[in-house]
Amino acid sequence: MDIMAASDPANKLIFSDDRTVADLLRGFVVAQWQEELDFSTLRKRPAEFIGGGGGGGGDAQADW
Repeated sequence: MDIMAASDPANKLIFSDDRTVADLLRGFVVAQWQEELDFSTLRKRPAEFIGGGGGGGGDAQADW
């Protein structure tokens, strides 16, 4: 099993919750930029908008 397949369930779990996504952004985005973010607008997007090669499609379950 490759590393991407092994980590996929964990990634789906982590990124399925809007509060968790907001917490991750707060932890990794510099404070100055955080002032510009509106976490109340986080919405899940259908998986068909997600792709690894930038061409759309993909296997992910959520994209914020």
